[in-house]
Amino acid sequence: MRADGRKVREGLSAIERAIPYIMPKRVDAQNYVTEYVDEEAIRGYIREVRRVKGVRLSRMAVLIAAYYLSARRHPYINRFVVNSRIYQRNHFCVSFVMLKSDTNGKGIQTTVKVFLEPGDNVFTINEKISALIEENSRPVNQNNTDKFAAFMFSIPLLPKLVLGLARLLDHFGLLPRFVIDLSPFHTSMFITNLASIQTSSIYHHIYACVLIGTL
Repeated sequence: MRADGRKVREGLSAIERAIPYIMPKRVDAQNYVTEYVDEEAIRGYIREVRRVKGVRLSRMAVLIAAYYLSARRHPYINRFVVNSRIYQRNHFCVSFVMLKSDTNGKGIQTTVKVFLEPGDNVFTINEKISALIEENSRPVNQNNTDKFAAFMFSIPLLPKLVLGLARLLDHFGLLPRFVIDLSPFHTSMFITNLASIQTSSIYHHIYACVLIGTL
């Protein structure tokens, strides 16, 4: 049993079991779809919550909450495939990239990961995201993912060795949970918010997750 999920043994048809063997690579299974959402409905909801409850909700928190509710109702959304086996993830987390300033005031990227619980709703999700962004926005603060990456790339050849070992352990379901928690790519959802660069949604890389571009 993997640290981040259990193998799905029941409820799969023969073709569902066969697909990971027929299409073993992520690029084989890559699918693109474009969905348009009435943003005015979201804006209206955000304005109403701010007027009635005095709470400032972000669009990203609303979208994440909507996806999380869907995943709670349809758990198969939170599945992933490793070594041609289908697993049900035993937690729900969201990864995203944010900008922060270094000690020289230069903007740099960092990846953060928020873990959600069964009782979370749009308000608690909004609080968790805001707290995570605030904590990681400090120039002197490095999250564990940044610290691990900085150490790994400080020694020549170490990245290939570490990542090669991680891929091997992940392939056989032996990757420790603390490494999975550090990895932004082991996630239920990877959301890309492109509002800061004023562009439309893009067809992004496919990880073991769902990718969403927002305006």
